[in-house]
Amino acid sequence: MDGSGALIVVTKLVTWSTQPLSLAALALAAAVLWPGVPRGPRVGCALALALLWGGGCRLAAERVAGALERRSVSAPPDASAEAIVVLGGGTRPALGPRRGPELNEAGDRVLEAARLWREGRAPRVVASGGRPDGGPAEAGDAAALLRFLGVAGDAIMEEPLSRTTRENAIEVRRLLEPHGVRRILLVTSALHMPRAAAHFRSEGFEVLQAPTDWIAVEEPPRTQGARLLRLLPTAEALTVTTRALREWLALAAARALGSLRPPGPAPAARRASPRVAACGLAHPGRAPTWGMFPGPSSSGVPRLSTCASST
Repeated sequence: MDGSGALIVVTKLVTWSTQPLSLAALALAAAVLWPGVPRGPRVGCALALALLWGGGCRLAAERVAGALERRSVSAPPDASAEAIVVLGGGTRPALGPRRGPELNEAGDRVLEAARLWREGRAPRVVASGGRPDGGPAEAGDAAALLRFLGVAGDAIMEEPLSRTTRENAIEVRRLLEPHGVRRILLVTSALHMPRAAAHFRSEGFEVLQAPTDWIAVEEPPRTQGARLLRLLPTAEALTVTTRALREWLALAAARALGSLRPPGPAPAARRASPRVAACGLAHPGRAPTWGMFPGPSSSGVPRLSTCASST
């Protein structure tokens, strides 16, 4: 390690030592090592330190997340479907002073859905998701961003009622079954994909996975100092570990409670409900080529008009 590399590592270490999580870890370490601390509190502090350091270490966080992400299998690049379904969780609402809805850390979901549509992989995109904590539904925010990214308005459907992953699957089935849509490209974070795909299969869909927002990725070449820094606990890594453990627990709970039923019959055409009939069918349209997204092929398949589901 040269002088400039060593200076960078020292600077990052000093910055790390001033963060609240780091100070808590250092305080616990001091309590463990301090000779006057009784055995009971010392053991408690040691356990807390192990959990905090282990859960907040980037290296460990990627291992925990990667074990679940490896269950996500991307569909072949030439695989097509009848609809692209993008799940909520990737946007922030248009609350002042924001000029409109924004992408958050999981915003790759919206970008990937736009990319797939522009590649001609499906004629329509379903934006699914309400907002459990109140405010505008995520489906509307995602739809606005999809239009900004070049997806034709008449190719977008909105499902704004769901509050959970299971409800995503149920409400999307209700929205699409009058049109006989069975084969979907499901877009969500790789960490979330195993549970999401299982719920959609339970509702009778043939699911082609399009995972994005990967956490565990190929390791780039790292200096010795960079490898050392990955062993220190950070708030970001602790968040990753928390998300991964939550997904593992949610998947286990869904199986234990029977929420993941065996795949049912494929959605079939039924009498359209008022909210779906209001969507109507529009003539096929072609979005202009924009930025890094290639334009879709002209398939001649009717596209569903933008609509907001209710009930």
